[in-house]
Amino acid sequence: MSRGGILQILRILPICLLYFCHFSCWAIPDPAQQVKTITPEDFILKRKQLIQGILKLSPESSKRFWPVYDEYQDQLAHYRAERLALLSSMGENYDNMSQEDAKSIIDQRLKIERGRLSLIESTMRRLEGILNHRERAQFLQIELKIKAFVEAGIEEEIPLIQ
Repeated sequence: MSRGGILQILRILPICLLYFCHFSCWAIPDPAQQVKTITPEDFILKRKQLIQGILKLSPESSKRFWPVYDEYQDQLAHYRAERLALLSSMGENYDNMSQEDAKSIIDQRLKIERGRLSLIESTMRRLEGILNHRERAQFLQIELKIKAFVEAGIEEEIPLIQ
């Protein structure tokens, strides 16, 4: 995959990921104003192509990497679901949130973030015998960039608690 193709995927990946967590498919307008439907399967494939294009895994490394990666993504889905549930509960009493509700939100959000951090740490340890240090650093960069873009998009849409 060319550097331009990788950069293009990196630009749209966070937007796709944001919607991937909420819908089974979605539409993204292209410059010609036509609507393209991207399925979750297409999204997963493009994300894997991005990782493969950056890491340039050998066939042997790929056989060992992708099962760990798939397990990581399955476990990460748990934290995405928890975050979505937390956001939903915030919306239920946003205008008149009690002190107890606010404390609960703080506690739950920090628990989710600790869980996500623990998951990436354990995944990085599991990848020690599969990827070299540089590849692991690249993988971590990809994951953290995607997370940052997605989080920024989500947080931008959430008003401050009143």
